[in-house]
Amino acid sequence: MESIMVMRNHVIDFTPTWFFWYLFATWSVWLWYAEDKEAAEEQQRRIPEKYLLTGTLIAPIGAWLGMNCCRHKIRKQIFWNVLYISFVLHVVLFIYAKGEEWI
Repeated sequence: MESIMVMRNHVIDFTPTWFFWYLFATWSVWLWYAEDKEAAEEQQRRIPEKYLLTGTLIAPIGAWLGMNCCRHKIRKQIFWNVLYISFVLHVVLFIYAKGEEWI
């Protein structure tokens, strides 16, 4: 059991560096949604949906902020589905990484 706990702590290391990169990813994904919304309004070249969906998997908080603050992609069910799946995956990974000490 101890080896699993050691392994859990190395899967996701909750250090300031990890936290910085997670915030950076969140901010980046929010910015993608904001830029795509602006491009849509100005009828310019858009960010492909596959990039927005990948960003949603990486940083669901940023995607949620981008979808709600910018009112962008809120009518497309695929974005909501990927957002919900991503939230669940991130919560499960967080609980798994923190292990029994958190629960």
